[in-house]
Amino acid sequence: MKTAGTYTVTAACVGTPGAQIILGRPGLNDFVPLDLDCSGVFSRVVELQAGTLSAQLMRQNVNGPWTGAVAGLRITTE
Repeated sequence: MKTAGTYTVTAACVGTPGAQIILGRPGLNDFVPLDLDCSGVFSRVVELQAGTLSAQLMRQNVNGPWTGAVAGLRITTE
């Protein structure tokens, strides 16, 4: 993010009943977890700091079958 501020995160996923997207800044303990149920589009307003931002998709049931889940993510300014 070029500037700190309020952003809208919109996400969707398929291939698993539930997933979590972790937005974070590499090397820092600064992250935002977003829980998705993968049945529709998810949207949430978050506060993000300036700097490099990474996103990681994790399935909520780590012991479940590997299903090839995929997610899309869009971050827009408020």
